[in-house]
Amino acid sequence: MSPIGTERRGGEGPPLVLLHGWGSQSAVWDSVVRELERHFSLYLVDLPGHGTSADPGEDDPLEKVAQEVLPLVPPDATWVGWSLGGLLALSAAGAARGRIGRLVLVASTPRFVSGPDWPHGVPVATLERFAGDLERDLEGTLARFVALQTRGSKRAAQVARALRQRLRGGPAPSRAGLRWGLHQLRESDLRDALCRAACPVHVLLGERDTLVPPECLADMLALRPDLQGTVLPGNGHAPFLSDPLGFSHFLLRESLRVA
Repeated sequence: MSPIGTERRGGEGPPLVLLHGWGSQSAVWDSVVRELERHFSLYLVDLPGHGTSADPGEDDPLEKVAQEVLPLVPPDATWVGWSLGGLLALSAAGAARGRIGRLVLVASTPRFVSGPDWPHGVPVATLERFAGDLERDLEGTLARFVALQTRGSKRAAQVARALRQRLRGGPAPSRAGLRWGLHQLRESDLRDALCRAACPVHVLLGERDTLVPPECLADMLALRPDLQGTVLPGNGHAPFLSDPLGFSHFLLRESLRVA
């Protein structure tokens, strides 16, 4: 097994890198791949310990994984990172100046957990509970996380069903990969990377997202005033599942935007 699993899809359009979130795999993008591959050259990347990627080292930082992904995809690509995948994309953009053409953060911010100077995040205690539950009941923990991700979304039951189907479409994530991902969500603070990224950044948030609420946009604009932000009405944490056509059209419009 290669360290980082990557699948190439689509034709000769502009390169688009898709990075999934915690507990999932690149199959989670299936609802939008058919439309996107008509316009883009797609690179679907599995995070460490997820999908076809090898388990991470216990102390592997995001920066190390970003350095492993960068040679696998073309320079000047648009990187689309969902949730934890957004943290990885942001880490790469902050370190690899000139290697990434555009960054789209989907339901993702530079800091996942809340703190005194970052109010709109997930309480760290929530992630600590997931970490404890993971050791006792892997499948139950993933099921609860699916419910948390789809809560509040329009057609929430349908979106949850679609997400569960996507997760069954490939290898289950390993405990090592899940532990690693929870650690990154709990510990990462990439606000400096957001400021350093030498490419345009667009943040796509769901109006009803209970994990990454739309109020985060103001916090990010305070850090980087040139950032572009879009809030999708009625959507939750997985807009590519609740509105796949609208999500695909957003990425196509974004790729045509002049930097």
